[in-house]
Amino acid sequence: MQRKLNEPGFFKSLFNELKAFFKNLFEGDLKETLRLEFQELKEFFIDEERQKRLNKMGKLRRWLVMWFWLVRALLVKLSAIRRVFLIISMYLLLTGLGDPDSEIKLIFSMLVVLYVLMLELKDKLVARDELEAGRKIQDALSPVSDPHIPNWDVWLFTRSANQVGGDLVDYMQISDDHFYLALGDVAGKGLPAALFMAKLQATVRALVPDCSDIRDLGLRLNKIFYRDTIPSSFSSLIYTEITPATGRVKILNAGHMPPLKIHRGTIEELSKGGPALGVVKEATYQAERVDLEKGDILFIYSDGITEARNTDGHFFGDKRMHQILKANHHLPAKKLGETLLKSVEKYIGQARPHDDLSMICLKRVA
Repeated sequence: MQRKLNEPGFFKSLFNELKAFFKNLFEGDLKETLRLEFQELKEFFIDEERQKRLNKMGKLRRWLVMWFWLVRALLVKLSAIRRVFLIISMYLLLTGLGDPDSEIKLIFSMLVVLYVLMLELKDKLVARDELEAGRKIQDALSPVSDPHIPNWDVWLFTRSANQVGGDLVDYMQISDDHFYLALGDVAGKGLPAALFMAKLQATVRALVPDCSDIRDLGLRLNKIFYRDTIPSSFSSLIYTEITPATGRVKILNAGHMPPLKIHRGTIEELSKGGPALGVVKEATYQAERVDLEKGDILFIYSDGITEARNTDGHFFGDKRMHQILKANHHLPAKKLGETLLKSVEKYIGQARPHDDLSMICLKRVA
C-alpha cells in the first residue's frame, strides 16, 4: 500500500504539535512526559534481571551501563543492513566531532541515521495498519451492545492495552430462555493474545449449543486448547449461564479470578474453580450455582483492574476495587461499572496501561 508523501494538513499538524510542545515545556508537564517515556524505554529494552543489577550499582556506573545496554539492545533488534548503516553513522559522528573540517562526515552521518529512521518508520506504519485491521475484526466479533436479558441489568466492557487485546467479553442467546456470558483472559497481550482470543471465542460459540452440561464444556475446551496451544500459552475463562425467569446463575471457572457476589453491600468471593485452559491435560471442572436476589450483583473482571499501575508502579489493588463496589452497589450496572472505570483511570493518571481491562456487571432487577 502506497502512502502520500504530502499528507493533507501536514504543516497544520506540525504547528499544533510544536504549540503543544512549548505549552508542556512552560507548564512543566514535559519533564514528566519524558520521564514516563524513558521509563517505558527501559522496561522494553532492559529485562527484569538487568534492572535489578542496575539498582545495585553506583549512580555514574549505573548511568553508563544502562546506556550501553540500551544501545546494544537497539543494535541487536535492527536488521543486519540497518545495523551496519547505524554503526557507520556512529563512527562518522565520533570521528568528525573533533575535526573542524569534517562537515561532510557529520552531514553524511545525519543522512544515514535519517535513512534508518525512515525504514523503521515504514515498518511501524505497516504493522500499525495490520493491527488496525485486527482491531476492526475484534470490534466486529464483539457484542454490538449490552445484551437485553429479561429481569437482568447487564453491562459489558473491554479495553485493550494496545491496539488489539487478549481479553474476551462475549454473550450469546442460546434459546428463548437461556443466555450465556463469558469473560476470558489470554496470557500475554497484543497480536498473539488477540489471535488466541479469537480462537477461544469461536471455540466457545461452536461448542455451547451441543453441551448440555457446562462441566462438559470445560472438559472439551481444555482438551482442544491443550492439544493445539503452543507452550506457555493458556487462557482463563469465566462462563456463566443465565435463565431469566429465575435468579440462578451457573458458573464455570477455568483458572480465572473468582467472580464477586455483591449482596446488600457485602462482597462474597466465589470459588476459584479448575485450572486455566490448556495447562493440565486431564483437568476437571465443576459447575457452581449462585442464587441472586433483587438488587444483587455478580461482578466478573480481569486483572487489568486490580493490577492497573500508577506512575510510581503501585497497583490499584483488590481493596480499592471492593470499596468502590460496596459504596456504589445501589447504582445500575452500567453506572457502577463506569464509576469503577473512572476510579482506575484517575489512579493510573499518565501511566500507560500495562494490561487489557475487562468487566461484566450482572444485576438482578426483578
